[in-house]
Amino acid sequence: MDSLFKNVLVATDFSKGGNNAVDTAIEICKQYKAVLHLLHVVESRDLVANGGTGVLSAEEIGEIDYESRSQLYNIYETVLRTHDIRVQIHMPAGVPFNEICKAASEMPIDLIVVGKHGISGEREFFMGSTAYCVIKDATKPVITVPENFEPSEFKKILFPVRPGINEEYEIIRPLLNKPDSSVHMIQVKPDSDQIPLPAEYQLQEIASFLKSEGVMYFHSLYPYPDLASKVLELCESTRADLIVVDTLPDSQCSRFDAGNYIKEIVSSAKVPVLCFRSGIYMAGKTKR
Repeated sequence: MDSLFKNVLVATDFSKGGNNAVDTAIEICKQYKAVLHLLHVVESRDLVANGGTGVLSAEEIGEIDYESRSQLYNIYETVLRTHDIRVQIHMPAGVPFNEICKAASEMPIDLIVVGKHGISGEREFFMGSTAYCVIKDATKPVITVPENFEPSEFKKILFPVRPGINEEYEIIRPLLNKPDSSVHMIQVKPDSDQIPLPAEYQLQEIASFLKSEGVMYFHSLYPYPDLASKVLELCESTRADLIVVDTLPDSQCSRFDAGNYIKEIVSSAKVPVLCFRSGIYMAGKTKR
């Protein structure tokens, strides 16, 4: 099976969370023979004097720039020495989520990897809005990585199936190349009889696809109320190592993709979360 992940962009600020995201991205690149794009954003706030007393001097800006480049090159050289993958580095200046999304759109990036904490310094990464902005604005899939997650291959995948996304299983295709891969589908039951369940043929299509790949799969039905908590609960009980969620709302089930749902999943999950926008991600992709 051809991998859909050929270029992986990982953002780091050299914190523990950022470095953990880099380690996870490295494992993904090794598994799928992808090119690793290391990115560090020199934040705009780093170029302004503390307390708003004025712009930093050229010397001070040079020191920040030199330190960042040195750390980025150290990671670059370490990866080249210890892993058999291709690496490119990028160091734009600006607002982190803007620069991450911009880089992903201007380069042939297939996947973005970010640490759930760290990009915003001591501020909580997700609640500080950087992660949420990347998830909302990026037109490429985004994996958020918990700070203490041990990088590993993704084998047990947990993801909801909702109405209107007939080919969302395509996103997990490159992840199902292991003999012991498994998928636990959560069928979402709306809290209104006027909102349809995912069409039966949709579930049959996904099941047929998984069966053809020799992948073990499970199926559960749950209602809307407190869906995020149910997903997190199932992640624990099934020992899933990846949660897959579609972040693009539609007219039939907008509550499913409401911001609070995504925020709770990403901020509380103890495993990586792969977020993607089905309508955009699938555009231009070759169907199986």
